[in-house]
Amino acid sequence: MTLEDILTNRTRLSEDILAEVLETAAGYGVRIQRADVNDLIFPGNLQEVMNRVLAAERLSHAQLVAHIFTANPALLRLRELETLRELAQVANARIYIGFPKHVSPELNGVSGDHE
Repeated sequence: MTLEDILTNRTRLSEDILAEVLETAAGYGVRIQRADVNDLIFPGNLQEVMNRVLAAERLSHAQLVAHIFTANPALLRLRELETLRELAQVANARIYIGFPKHVSPELNGVSGDHE
């Protein structure tokens, strides 16, 4: 099992541990029905190192996505439209579209002269 597997799949880890101890326990006449991993405690600063690695991976992924969207604005627009479609499926979703607070009088069809 990889470290990522250990962190993301406790059920599989529990099953692997159970498989390892069943045979040994049977040699002592003990029957084990279940093994569960409740908490993972890593030695030293391993948790801090893992957090840094995960943060670096997330940052790298975000930068790659940003670069792709920058190079291909149509992809960003497509993603926006996909998101709007997904939001339209949610009954209580509200979509607020930004409009300028102050529209020039010419755009409103109102004359700029107020006499």
